[in-house]
Amino acid sequence: QKVRRGMEFPELVHACSLRGCGQKNDFLPFTCDGCAKKFCLEHHRHENHGCHVKPRDDKYVPVCPLCMQAISVKPGDNVNNKVDEH
Repeated sequence: QKVRRGMEFPELVHACSLRGCGQKNDFLPFTCDGCAKKFCLEHHRHENHGCHVKPRDDKYVPVCPLCMQAISVKPGDNVNNKVDEH
C-alpha cells in the first residue's frame, strides 16, 4: 500500500501561511518569532513574508539569579518583568 508523504501524521503537516504559496511543511515548519505564523523555507524570514514585527537582534536567554533556570521571554516582553514574575 502506497502512503503519501506527510499523511502518517496529518496533524503535523502545515501549509505556508503566506497567501498564495501553498507549500506544505512536513514535521518541521518554520514558525516566525515575530508573528508566530508557520512558513515554508522560502518565506520563513521576516522580510520574505512581510512580517509586521521587527526581527530581534538581541537574542539571549535571561537566567534567574536565584535558581539559575532559563526564563522564556517572547518578543515584546519586558525582560525584567519576566524575571520578577518567575
